[in-house]
Amino acid sequence: MDIEFVHEAMQEPLVVGFLNRLETEEILPIVPPVPDTDLGAYFDVIRERFANPEVADTVRRLCLDGSNRQPKFIVPSIRDNRVAGRLPNGLIMASALWCRYCAGVTDSGTTIAPNDPN
Repeated sequence: MDIEFVHEAMQEPLVVGFLNRLETEEILPIVPPVPDTDLGAYFDVIRERFANPEVADTVRRLCLDGSNRQPKFIVPSIRDNRVAGRLPNGLIMASALWCRYCAGVTDSGTTIAPNDPN
């Protein structure tokens, strides 16, 4: 299955379940409190945005510049979870999925053009 738009991915129960588990079990627990902000409600807004077909965000755009995002966001989040005694399988999977995307070809054989400056 080749998914181009994020809202298409949000129609897949496994993707939605993965996102929900990743956010609630591995990301929200390590985000420091933000004054006057309900992080759960903020996640609801993100989930709605991803599922909205009017927001034509592509998977390709979300993967843009991943070589900079991995060390700035994913790797520190993995570390913070490990410090807290949790094995962040979802974050590890997210990193592995980005690496798979970088292989340059989908499972069906479609070429994925590079979009990372590094």
